[in-house]
Amino acid sequence: MQPVVEASVESYGLDCPLCLRLLYEPLTTPCGHTFCRDCLARSMDHASYCPLCRTVLHMDPEKHPTTVAVEKVCEQLFPDSYRQRACEEERERAHDLDSLEVVGQQSTLPADQSSSRDAGTISETPPNIYNGVLRTPGARWMPLFLMDEALFPGQQIQMHIFEPRYRLMLRRAMAGSRQFGFVAVFRQAPSGLDSIRVEGGHRFMATAGTVLEVTDCERLGDGRSLIDTVGRSRFQIIPDTLHTMDGYLVARVDLWDTETEPESADPDAIYIQGTGPDAQRQANITSLLQEAWSFAENAKRAGLFSHPMYAGGIFGSHGVSPVLGSMEAPRMEQQVRETFPSRRRRRSTPTRHETDRGYSVTSVVKLSFWLAHYTTTETAERQRLLEMRRAIQRIETVMERIQARGLDTLLQRLISAERLPS
Repeated sequence: MQPVVEASVESYGLDCPLCLRLLYEPLTTPCGHTFCRDCLARSMDHASYCPLCRTVLHMDPEKHPTTVAVEKVCEQLFPDSYRQRACEEERERAHDLDSLEVVGQQSTLPADQSSSRDAGTISETPPNIYNGVLRTPGARWMPLFLMDEALFPGQQIQMHIFEPRYRLMLRRAMAGSRQFGFVAVFRQAPSGLDSIRVEGGHRFMATAGTVLEVTDCERLGDGRSLIDTVGRSRFQIIPDTLHTMDGYLVARVDLWDTETEPESADPDAIYIQGTGPDAQRQANITSLLQEAWSFAENAKRAGLFSHPMYAGGIFGSHGVSPVLGSMEAPRMEQQVRETFPSRRRRRSTPTRHETDRGYSVTSVVKLSFWLAHYTTTETAERQRLLEMRRAIQRIETVMERIQARGLDTLLQRLISAERLPS
């Protein structure tokens, strides 16, 4: 079969009725109409019927077999156009936002933490998205999912994806990194937190969120999806890059909790590890960690956060109610450090040594998020804990609330009732 000129695509009837271009991975519906696979999938995100004759379609475009005969004809008659379509579709499906270059300057938050940032109207396309120069090292593009909830790294949740814009976002994420950003939204600007004004019922969104990774995805017959996700890391939104793409928000973000932030970057790391120079501060932090770990260990053994009374909301008088998702219980890893005194003379072996005990910074960070997840239910309070960069500060805040709400006393009563060793 000899190739023909590009202008004759329509005369051969090989153009897609939706995108008006050469068919790529053509699908033929039960009613006899043929579309590009991705074109039909995006149409069925909004309604499960044929875009031409309105016949109800009981099919999944992602799983429906390609019409091989039509595909072969398109490929042989228009080889150049078909190869071009293939390259374009691969880029579209992978949705590699990081291949775009954009001016991404680090935002400066206002000194008054009680004020909120008003970003104005979010543009449909970011300024200079193709011609700009990337100025923020370590930043990446992130599609954003908005919800009136704040999630922590390590938190596992199940989600039901049914909105057309998020169906498209999920398909693109699954074809690439399997990750997207989860950001809390509020009806009113939260006190003490920076926020960005957005459209919709919840008019303000946080400037920091959590990267969710899809661990399992089940597509339903009508295009909806049930997904299992887990929080991986935190990020800070660069407000000037926030824009709308195909109905959902996308922004360039600075990632936290990555390889670029080693454990030693935490200012409290030496105290967590038991090697702090200030003896009083070392004693205070060690005591705090012992208290926090003791509460967490007893809560796990007594099943405090899996107790039927907790699930039924009966612990509400203590400021605790069931929260979204679950989180794996932390395991505090102790590490032994040997400290040798300074040597006045050169010797092959030290004259004496003493052993101090400290904790792994990573395990302390996990403990802080675990305590915050199960003891804090209000979205704004969870967001404040999420944005804290120091794990010790997060644990201090949570332990103060635990004592103020009498959760430690409640835990002791549960342990006594079940006759568990304290």
